[in-house]
Amino acid sequence: MRLKLWSTILFALLPVSTMTAQSGSTSEQHASRVIITLDPSVHSEDVDIRYKMVGDVGGYYSFVRPQPNVRQYFITASFENKPAKEMAVAVYAKGCQFEGFEIDLATFEQEVKRQFNCQPLRTVRITGYIDPQELPSDKPVAITAELEADWLCGFFHLADCLAPSVHLGQVGSIDPAADGNFEMAIPDFSVDPLVNSVTQPTTNALRVGTVLFVLRDQLGRTVAAIRPKGSTPENQNLTIQRDYPNPIVFEKVRQATGHRSPTEPCP
Repeated sequence: MRLKLWSTILFALLPVSTMTAQSGSTSEQHASRVIITLDPSVHSEDVDIRYKMVGDVGGYYSFVRPQPNVRQYFITASFENKPAKEMAVAVYAKGCQFEGFEIDLATFEQEVKRQFNCQPLRTVRITGYIDPQELPSDKPVAITAELEADWLCGFFHLADCLAPSVHLGQVGSIDPAADGNFEMAIPDFSVDPLVNSVTQPTTNALRVGTVLFVLRDQLGRTVAAIRPKGSTPENQNLTIQRDYPNPIVFEKVRQATGHRSPTEPCP
């Protein structure tokens, strides 16, 4: 895993919930509160919100832990007991495009409101194959996916970081009793406007990211991870592309991949 080299930025590992604790600090009382309101079509538990704040004492990176049945998320724009001056926020929800907000907090006093409007993101169908003997049971297993979103490092203007892991949910299923062929549908991030604004044309070297696929049984328990056969240790998962070979031959991962929780921020 790559090591972060942020010498001037302070990063917090604690998530922000839908409720924001009130501080007795005078400086925090004068800090703005950023409110992200969700599109009514969005399930709040499927939302991924990450942000970076910048102020006099450096920067602070964290995320909002998803909660069910809420319509707004709140972020207090302060760290190190000082109000932040700028904030960048990236929001994703299942089935939607990423949306980004860059906020100059100096122009606001108490509350900054932003609306997340779900713009549908098309999916791309992938045909896969895995040797049925690689599968551990005779019952169908669900395929879930996580996006290792390298492009977010560019969005937050970070020179080097561990790519945040964004949960994509169930993208397909495999029946071990079949011949090993299967289909799945993943979001087509290659056409996401915000992703493209970061990765092209000025930073072509920055890839969109890779997708980790995990097999889960009918009780939701992890059975195994799978990856394209012939993957290298440096690039073990499926790289986001505009076009994919047909079929992609997968294999079961023999060792732990070291991936993080989908809600774990870059440390």
